[in-house]
Formats: sequence, structure tokens, C-alpha cells
Amino acid sequence: MEEYMNNKNIEMMKKLIEEKKQKGNSTKNNERPKKVIGRMLLHSGRTTQ
Repeated sequence: MEEYMNNKNIEMMKKLIEEKKQKGNSTKNNERPKKVIGRMLLHSGRTTQ
């Protein structure tokens, strides 16, 4: 019975961690492209000059 409870807890923890990762990724992905595009523009601007 104790093993069953431990497995349940582990599964719950895994699910929570996955959800946190997905939420974290979605917020990071919203912020990142702007920075990346900005860098690319800076680099392309430097190379064309």
C-alpha cells in the first residue's frame, strides 16, 4: 500500500513539473523571439555597414 501511495505522489509530482515546464516555456518563447530578432537585426545591420 505504501508503494502505491509513493508511486501516486511521484506521478503527481511529474505532472506538476511538466506543467510548470510548459508554462515556463510558453512565457520564455513569447519573450525570446523579440530578443533574437533584435540581435539578428543588429548583426545584419553591422555586416551591411
